[in-house]
Amino acid sequence: MDSTYSNDLINFDTLDDWLENDLRESGLLTVNSNENNDKLITPSQILMASPPISECTPSLDPLSDISTPAIKYEPLSPAETPKVVPKDVMSPNTTPIDLQPFIKALALLGSIQQNNTSDNIEETTLNANNKRERSESLDKNLSHEDLIALKRQRNTDAARRSRQRKAMRMEALEKKVLELETANERLRLRAAIAESEKANIEAKEKRSKVRILELEQQLADAHRVLMQTNFKEITA
Repeated sequence: MDSTYSNDLINFDTLDDWLENDLRESGLLTVNSNENNDKLITPSQILMASPPISECTPSLDPLSDISTPAIKYEPLSPAETPKVVPKDVMSPNTTPIDLQPFIKALALLGSIQQNNTSDNIEETTLNANNKRERSESLDKNLSHEDLIALKRQRNTDAARRSRQRKAMRMEALEKKVLELETANERLRLRAAIAESEKANIEAKEKRSKVRILELEQQLADAHRVLMQTNFKEITA
C-alpha cells in the first residue's frame, strides 16, 4: 500500500500541530503543493497503515508475568513524609549535652560515701585503740598483784554479764513457752467443747431417729385398726 494519500482525504485544519507532525514523521502523511490542503484522511486508513500490534508489542518472558511489581508508597501530603536530618548536617543552634556536671556529681557522691565508710571504720578502730591504750597505761601503773586482781575482776564481770544475758534469754524463752502453753490449753478447751457439741448432736440425731421409728409404728398400727374397722363395717 502506498504510504502517501491524496489531498482530498486530508483536512489539515482539523488536525493538531503535534498530530500532524507525528503523522509526517512516521511517513503516513505527505503534503502535495499542487493540490488543495482541505482533504481528510479516514481513521480506518490510518489503522491500516500503522504497523501490526505484534511488531509494537515486546515479547514477554513467562516468568516476568508471575513476578509482582513493587508497590511504591507515595504519601498523601508532604506532612506525612518524615524529615531525616543527617548527623553531620546539624543545626548550628543545636548544642550538645554537656556530661561533665553529671560526671562530677557522680564522682562527688562516690567520694562522700567512701568518706562516710572510712570515717566509721576509723571511729571503730580509734575506740578500740583508745580502750587498749587505757588498759595498757593502767596495767603499767599497777603492781603484779593488783594486775592479777584486776584481771580476775574483769573476768568476774564478764562472767556476770554473760550470766545476765543467759538469764534474760531464758526468761524470754520461758515467757514464750508460757504463752504457747496458754494458747495450747485454749485450743484444747475449744477442741473439747467442739467434741462435746458433736456428741450432743449425734445423741440428738439418734433420739430423733428413734422417735421417727416410734411414730411410724404408731401410724402403721392406727392404719391397721382403721382398715379392720372399715372391713367390719362393710361385712356387717
